[in-house]
Amino acid sequence: MLRILPRHRAVLTALGTLALAVAPTALAAQAETRPTVAVLYFNNGSFGPGAKDYDMLGRGVADFLITELSANPRIRVVERDQIAKITAEQDLGASGRMDAETAVRLGKLLGAQYMVTGGFIVTPRGDVRLDSRAFDVSTSRIVHTESVTDKADNFVPLIGKLAEKLNGGMKLPEIPKRTGTGPAPAPAGTVGTAAPAAEQKVPFAAVALYAKALGAKDKGNKAEAVTLFKQALDRFPDFARAKAQLKNLGA
Repeated sequence: MLRILPRHRAVLTALGTLALAVAPTALAAQAETRPTVAVLYFNNGSFGPGAKDYDMLGRGVADFLITELSANPRIRVVERDQIAKITAEQDLGASGRMDAETAVRLGKLLGAQYMVTGGFIVTPRGDVRLDSRAFDVSTSRIVHTESVTDKADNFVPLIGKLAEKLNGGMKLPEIPKRTGTGPAPAPAGTVGTAAPAAEQKVPFAAVALYAKALGAKDKGNKAEAVTLFKQALDRFPDFARAKAQLKNLGA
């Protein structure tokens, strides 16, 4: 008969406790069968006077696009804060630009099946063009490209249009049709809700300030981020997304 010494019994007990703690996480990972999508910052390709002022807008594009894609409960979308954290840790965004190699590398670190990135142009005439690319992380292959254009002050509905086109182009499960005029359901763990009806008309100046605030937040400049989020709210008092960020920062 096998005799278990007291010290061995203690080790076995500890291992059993660890197994019970890890099991729920492992089971949850195995149970997740939805396609996983991550959205990276878009690159600034604007030209003309003041073009550099939009360098942080790529973070705003990603933030809005993540929320719109998250309205589809049949896919899993990586949270923007998680992407910001791992980008900083890996020093992958030091240049401020995201290329194909960086997108695929980040995708593997994030456990994503698809990565979305691209660029934008804000013209002196007040138009915005968004050019996006979707990568299959396992093959590094571009599976879909998409472009949308509109007036800058139609930024929020333009992002919604891009999300629908990307969802179809990547052949992801169809986005459920929204009913009524209320917001789409918010993804778990995200700040705020998917663009409420009031935010459909948020002026572009407020979006630009919000994006700059995200940049300050990502760099750990809380005071600057709070100031910029408040300035965005001054431009558009119904900017629920900015209110949520301020609440998250304890301001």
